[in-house]
This record gives sequence, C-alpha cells and structure tokens, in this order.
Amino acid sequence: MYNSICSYLTVKQMFKKKIEVPIGIDPINVIGVLCDKGFVLSNMPYVVGRSGEGIALEFRRLRIFRFRDNYEVLIECGNGSARIRLRGSRSTIEMIYSTRSNGLAAEVTYDGPRKWVVSKYVVEIAESLAREAEREARSKRAVAAAALPAGTGSADYSAKLASISWVTKLIMKSVLIKNEVRVLGKGKLHSYIEELLSSGENIFRKYPAIYISGDGDDARFRMLFVGGELRGIYAVVGDKEFFGDDKPLNDVKGLVKLRVYGVLRLPD
Repeated sequence: MYNSICSYLTVKQMFKKKIEVPIGIDPINVIGVLCDKGFVLSNMPYVVGRSGEGIALEFRRLRIFRFRDNYEVLIECGNGSARIRLRGSRSTIEMIYSTRSNGLAAEVTYDGPRKWVVSKYVVEIAESLAREAEREARSKRAVAAAALPAGTGSADYSAKLASISWVTKLIMKSVLIKNEVRVLGKGKLHSYIEELLSSGENIFRKYPAIYISGDGDDARFRMLFVGGELRGIYAVVGDKEFFGDDKPLNDVKGLVKLRVYGVLRLPD
C-alpha cells in the first residue's frame, strides 16, 4: 500500500487546459510585455526562491501536500504569440498565449508529478501573468503619451508623412533601430510589423512613437505608430499616392529596404 501511494505521488502526469483572458487594450501590446523575460521573472506568482534567472516555485494543497521544483525560464515569441516555458528538474510548465479580438487565448500545460496538487495553480499563473502584463502595457502607454506634444491625442499624421521637411525633423528626433533588406511576398508586410510588435525587445514599448519607412520594387511607404497605435500611413504604389489607407501596403513585395526608428519626440 505504501509503495502504491509513493508511486502515485512521483509518477509524471500530463495536464492541459485552454483558457480565455479578456483584455481591455490591444492584445498585441500585452503579448509584447509577456515576451519580456525580466517582466515574467518579476511577476511570476508562487516563487519561493531565485538564483540568477532561475526560479523555484512551490505549490501546496490541504496544507500537508506540496510540490516544489527549480525552473529555467524560456521564452519564444513571434507571429503574435508568446510561449513561456518553465523547464524544471522534475516537471515542465508551459503557457502559450495568442491574440483574440477581445483578449488573449492561452493553452496551459503541466507535465510532472502530483498533477492534482499543481494543476489549478498553473492556470492561476497563466491568468495572473496576463493581467499583470495588461497593467504594464497600460502603464507604458501612459508614460509614452506623456512624452508626446500636447494635442497629439488621436491625430492622423498621414498628410505630414508626405512632407519631406516634416519627416526630416522626425528622423532628427529619432534613433535608427533597424536598417535591413527583406524579401517580402505580396501581403506579407503586415507580418513584418507584427514581428516587430511581438519581438522580445518590443521597441513599441521603449519609445513614444515608432516610424517605419520602406522602399520596394514598385512601392514605397511611411508609417507612424504613436503609443503603440497606427496613426499615419503614406504610400506611393506605382504612380498613385495614398493617405491613411493600409490596403495599398498589401502590394508591397519583392526586395524591400526597411528602416525602423524609435521616435524620442514628435515634431510640432
């Protein structure tokens, strides 16, 4: 009987559950925060110990049953999703977040002993991290807004992006973050923008505004994001000009030279 109980407590079992977490802001901004390893380490619940970038988690049930493991935190991001994997010496916890129109979807997995002790806690961890990430994203947007000139509100900068003099002033107040050449298929420019949004460094949280320019085979464009939101588009496709319309960006293809700037302050 004793051996049977010991075997039950130590054998590995799989637990998997899908959950929905409503979010009150653009969920891609929340994904960006979840891609920040420092944020995850600082906001992980049930931490009872830490060594460098490793953490120890402990879970209890009915006061006398407990499970503890030391975990390495691994994060992968891309295509609008974040995968947080806690790799322990005895167990593995994994949370995969993806965007939905009204929030986040998360798939939570636990593989290890004492599933009946740990399972409810891993769901709580996934929900807690999402909630804290939303608060962080809101806070970052508030800080970014404070760095912008008064009256920017929901202004549309599309017409200003057509002005060489205004764009020159914008670049003078900016930091060049990326200067690269990509081969893009038709309609894939949006995937590039999404990649920037969900990257681990998440430049959209570091700067009050982001300016992106691109030159392709038969198209060129300028885009401005303010506080993480798209506030201006200017594009020339063939011999036609477009203001504030993102549909022509689907025609950007082939070899495209892309420049991404972190804007420290918008020109007046």
